Amino acid sequence: GASPEVTTPILKLYAEVAQNRSNRLQFDVASPDGVLLFRELSRVVCTYGEGLLARQPPKERIYHHKLKGIAVCFTILKASLSGNYVNLGVFSLYQDPALDSALSVFVRLLLSVEQTELLQYPKLSQAYYPLLDCLAQDHVYFLAGSEPTVFLYVLQSVHDGLTSSDTLVCSACCAVLDSLLSFLFTCLQRRGRLRPRQREACDRMQTSVQPRLLEQLLVTLLNIVVFEDCRHQWSLSRPLLPLILLNEKCFQEVRASIISSQQWGGGQAGMERQSAVSACFDKLMEGVERNLLVRNRDKFTQNLSLFRRDIGDALKAAPAVDLGNEMS
Repeated sequence: GASPEVTTPILKLYAEVAQNRSNRLQFDVASPDGVLLFRELSRVVCTYGEGLLARQPPKERIYHHKLKGIAVCFTILKASLSGNYVNLGVFSLYQDPALDSALSVFVRLLLSVEQTELLQYPKLSQAYYPLLDCLAQDHVYFLAGSEPTVFLYVLQSVHDGLTSSDTLVCSACCAVLDSLLSFLFTCLQRRGRLRPRQREACDRMQTSVQPRLLEQLLVTLLNIVVFEDCRHQWSLSRPLLPLILLNEKCFQEVRASIISSQQWGGGQAGMERQSAVSACFDKLMEGVERNLLVRNRDKFTQNLSLFRRDIGDALKAAPAVDLGNEMS
């Protein structure tokens, strides 16, 4: 097989070519150069990916022989998909397989990576999660319509990334979750007015999403907001609202779990803590409607900021509670 000493530098060269820093890649509107560039980048990623998937690198050198190359491929895909130098719609219009082939290889490469490896190697996670964010924003139908195993892998990787100490990774996970859940919620709200493609993607996503995983995502986000030193509160607020709206029953259960956990010490003090925490949750959803309009999102974000401050005061001297264990 090809040696990583040869393939990795070549991939890095293509990654540099794909980067559109300072809009250096500007082609005339009638020029095919952007399409040709994307096709070449797709060809390189597909050729390398197919070759990599056909062989099994030694476990002890998994990063050098496999994961490093995959990370660079993800970087190439992210740069080419978000570079704004090609109208990606032309590929389906003219039945050019370049885009579909690149996305297909991305999925196969991703599934060949162990979940734990995504966060174990920083360069891999810093390439994967921004690419996933790009796909969730601009190619949501691709993710929504993917096989259940793929979609669950993606959601699980996002769940794991939410607790990452890397702000880039955590913020990207929040953005991915927001894009996917907002798409699902909006489709469910407009059920009778969906185009066939939207309905198909919505049905596929509903089939793929397991209620237990959505519950885990909600618990994880609330754990971060309530009990941890949250450095990216705005990012966390964006997926939290659609998650609550999609899981109102679960949200009430988590709320009840947090409130009941404040009984420690008993007596009047315990009752006062419970009352204070309950009031915090009431204020969190105060004035928030069942929609994802910008004004409503901003209202929820403001409420969350106050909620975090108030519940922090209410929980002072209270032991931290793992909501996942509390609810299991």
